[in-house]
Amino acid sequence: MPNNAKNEYQYDFIHVFTMGSKIFNLSTVQLIKKVADNFRNLFVFRYEEEYLAAKEIAEDIVLNKKVGDIEEIKVIEKLGRYIVIHGLIYENNNLVKLMVSQAERVIWCVWGSDIYHVYKYNFMLYKLVRKIYRMIMGNTKDDKKAAKVISSFAAIAVGFKGDYFEIRKRYGRNVPIYSALYPMGYYLEDLEKWREAPKQHDYLNVLIGHSAYRFLHHKKYLKKLRKYGKRVKIYLPLSYGNMSYVTEVKTLATKLYDRNQLVIIEDMLSAETYFKLLCQIDVAIFDFEHQAAYGNMLLLMYLNKKIYLSTSGVMYRGFQQMGLEVDDAKKIGHVDLFKLKDPPISKNNVVYATRQLDLANIENDWKKMFNELMI
Repeated sequence: MPNNAKNEYQYDFIHVFTMGSKIFNLSTVQLIKKVADNFRNLFVFRYEEEYLAAKEIAEDIVLNKKVGDIEEIKVIEKLGRYIVIHGLIYENNNLVKLMVSQAERVIWCVWGSDIYHVYKYNFMLYKLVRKIYRMIMGNTKDDKKAAKVISSFAAIAVGFKGDYFEIRKRYGRNVPIYSALYPMGYYLEDLEKWREAPKQHDYLNVLIGHSAYRFLHHKKYLKKLRKYGKRVKIYLPLSYGNMSYVTEVKTLATKLYDRNQLVIIEDMLSAETYFKLLCQIDVAIFDFEHQAAYGNMLLLMYLNKKIYLSTSGVMYRGFQQMGLEVDDAKKIGHVDLFKLKDPPISKNNVVYATRQLDLANIENDWKKMFNELMI
């Protein structure tokens, strides 16, 4: 964008928070206020609870419940040089309504779920029927048009390098991609204070997933881990997600295992409490195809824990391309119990996670993006 366009707008960056996450969104506002306070920022919230909380920590905060509609984005983008969309929630048939001149001023900050479709059901017949239905309805034409719109964005920001590879594959090499990990509200300095040595135990502490969603396959791994009898203790974080699914998981877990083999987490834990729990974990299982639980995996890598992923998933591919050590979830139930916990051979995982969790690095990445875009 030409320099003489700078003063044509009321704001340099209009940040639109489309996704509901009080912790991440408020931490992001605080970070932006710190690294881009020399620019004119407006923060637009979709949800009232977050809006009210944000007003306590920053100015230029507004509530607009309509920003879930791309037509509202087309209205408010007239006020800003750039519109920063934190979570691209819009369907392709809505994205195509953006004109090129509008799309060229969009910065998409990737959440993960906004790149990858998470299927309601995870079996091939459902996916095939859904694909055929979309072709009949003409949705695949919108997919191509939407990809063209996204390829003309001013920039795309990612926290996970695996998303970089996927974006290049889908949207070409022209759209600039920046590294910008969303702040979590706690960082390397905090983790160093909270870290605890694992307690001695003669069983395997296994974490299945990070929330209560079907794509995490809790029931599948509860059955697979049954092979190891009483030599496992299973941790099930189920504090958010699909609450009816929570009941299914709990019912199966209590049927297959003794109470003292289960740690079922239904309340939201503080960051410190959750991290201390991860300190005791030997093995973590995240068997899904899309990008999710990246923050959890960073914490586990920092602790040099063994992580099992789907080899066909974007997380596995991304980590492998970065030279990091993750393992195949299909080994669960087929490999000797204590071979499952053999830690990564190199220190690459620890070095990578340490870099990602350092607040100074996170701030520098975001600052670089804002500064370069305003040149």
